[in-house]
Amino acid sequence: MNKIFINDTTVEFSPEQPIEEVFSIHFSDFTTSSPDDFINKAMKGAYGKKVVIWGRSSAEVLNYFSDHLLVIIAAGGLVQNPKDEVLFIYRRNLWDLPKGKPENDETIEETAIREVEEECGISRLKILAPLPSTYHIYPMTQGGYILKKCVWFHMRSHKWKNVKLQTEESITDARWVPMPFPEIILNGAFPSIRALVNYFQTHHQGS
Repeated sequence: MNKIFINDTTVEFSPEQPIEEVFSIHFSDFTTSSPDDFINKAMKGAYGKKVVIWGRSSAEVLNYFSDHLLVIIAAGGLVQNPKDEVLFIYRRNLWDLPKGKPENDETIEETAIREVEEECGISRLKILAPLPSTYHIYPMTQGGYILKKCVWFHMRSHKWKNVKLQTEESITDARWVPMPFPEIILNGAFPSIRALVNYFQTHHQGS
């Protein structure tokens, strides 16, 4: 799921020119100006809901963004309970999944488990499998942009009934949601989260 989300715009990558009628730009043309110019326009919705950068592999385009932006890594979990419901949290007026930044020398798996435990108060978590990472770009207060990579894991919790919200992280609600996820959750989620949970319920339902 190699995409970058910039507000409501999804930036996709393709080695070939897309056939569909969307705004597209060749990688060589894209690199003639600062990525900030492209991001500024995407932030304002100038490209619509989708734009394709083509002519290079997904890894090459992601590396280009990484070389020109401040990169922040986070890790989190898509957590299922014994009923196969998935834990969503409500943060900054949108549905999200628990995640956060690494601390000290912990592994990315340890970060993901700790963040779920801290943000939701649930325990006895077990990582079942990795999930695709998500990428989104947002502005820094002092100017410029951050590329945030979120590393995700499919988890199970066996102690899950009493969710305790970490309100200092702007979390105001949490719900265990069955699949298929209702539109009210999907439409009210961060775009990167919506893409991840749609991927999950397509590929992992019943796992």
